[in-house]
Amino acid sequence: MSNDAETINPRKKEEEKQKTDEGVQLRKKQGQDTTTGEQVWYSRRVDDGCQLHWAIIAHGRKYELRLPNGIPQKKEVHEGQQTESFETPREYEDRVVPWSLKEEMIKLRALNLTKPGKKHTEDYTVCQIGWTTLTQDEVNAEWKAARKALPVDTLGFDDCRKLLKSFACIIKKPEGCAVDYDWFAETLEIPSHRLHEITPRRLSNLLNI
Repeated sequence: MSNDAETINPRKKEEEKQKTDEGVQLRKKQGQDTTTGEQVWYSRRVDDGCQLHWAIIAHGRKYELRLPNGIPQKKEVHEGQQTESFETPREYEDRVVPWSLKEEMIKLRALNLTKPGKKHTEDYTVCQIGWTTLTQDEVNAEWKAARKALPVDTLGFDDCRKLLKSFACIIKKPEGCAVDYDWFAETLEIPSHRLHEITPRRLSNLLNI
């Protein structure tokens, strides 16, 4: 019995290693592909179970949804002899700024240097999710349309997910999707109360620059 287990484990490890290596090579190949269209990259940062930002990077622009003041601080309310704490509502800012993939990577690596130990509820991932054949003006128009479709002044967590699902139309499916598109779509299905369950992705498997 133990001999079978010893035989299976090395085989399983080898299969996992081969799968990882294939994923790295595929991502590297896709990261070098500029013929399919303009590359579209996705950045997501979760800290202490709180979604700090989502961003789509394309055409030298970052289409971002972020908490402008970081993680909301908990406030204490005194009622008689009891003290309760509650978190202020999370209100996200939407913005479009000139930005490059290189700048996002510098930001990510700088954060990893200052906070090298990733907790279970922390994740900062940058990955390619596809290509778009739309021009910069057309991508801008899609962002504005996705934002306008939400009749609210300030964006909540679920509003952000809806906006990004709509904005993802800039990628023509399936031919415009990169290997990590499905993971991107999965992150938009995660409700806020489940962010404490995330598992940090292995950046070495994702980043191909």
